[in-house]
Amino acid sequence: MVGDPNGIRGAINVGNASGGTNWPGAGADPETHVVYAEASMAAVGGLTLRKPPPGFSDINYVSGTEGTEFRIAEGPGFGSAADAPQRGGAAGRGAPPAGGRGARGAAPEGGAPGGAAAAGGGRGGGGLQVEGLPIVKPPYGVLSAIDLDKGELKWQVPHGDTPDNVRNHPMLQGMNIPKTGQNGSVGLLVTKTLVVLGDPQVTAPPGRPRGAMLRAYNRDTGAEVGAVWLPAAQSGSPMTYKGPDGRQYIVVAVSGGNYSGEYISFALPSTGDRPTAGQ
Repeated sequence: MVGDPNGIRGAINVGNASGGTNWPGAGADPETHVVYAEASMAAVGGLTLRKPPPGFSDINYVSGTEGTEFRIAEGPGFGSAADAPQRGGAAGRGAPPAGGRGARGAAPEGGAPGGAAAAGGGRGGGGLQVEGLPIVKPPYGVLSAIDLDKGELKWQVPHGDTPDNVRNHPMLQGMNIPKTGQNGSVGLLVTKTLVVLGDPQVTAPPGRPRGAMLRAYNRDTGAEVGAVWLPAAQSGSPMTYKGPDGRQYIVVAVSGGNYSGEYISFALPSTGDRPTAGQ
């Protein structure tokens, strides 16, 4: 839709470039022909179009809103290359246009961005919320098992704790809110019996320090069978290997916010003790 700051503001897009099963991908079991995938279900953005200025493009419509200052729409990560063009001004080399990541287009003054905006599931602010709550109903993030031979969904469960801004929202106090899962994209590890993946966001539920969880799900039913604490959200797909001591290890990358990137390894015990972590 062509956006007008005094009228129509465009369309709401669910499942945009930040939604669904994103860059981390999924995991497949070659023996059972089942694919396991985490998906972000609350990636909501505003999509608005406008006519480009004369001489800019031979495309009739580009990202933006009519009647506002035109700004080039650039995707996330633009300007991060070593040979990125100079922007000039205080922003310096390779700096993105005003609005930064998530603005992806001409963001009208006082209005929603012209491109996809982060919204929902507790990640980012975004303009497509109602009093700070996502406009889409939970689950915000899910783990699914898909039978490729039958083309059927075997099971689907919420993945991740309920985000803090949902659990602590004053309008929801006293309500019994089931586990909502979390918006975000993470990769996973499939073993003979388990699907292992971490939370895409940090939370601080009662009785647990602020952080994320590395979770293990029953491969056949989707039931969560165990979880260990992580100091930050998962930022790289987990992997596993057998150590020289004969034990199995799981390694996962975490980072985010003010927590710098780090690999954390968990050694599966040979007894009934809880796993031990090393950084």
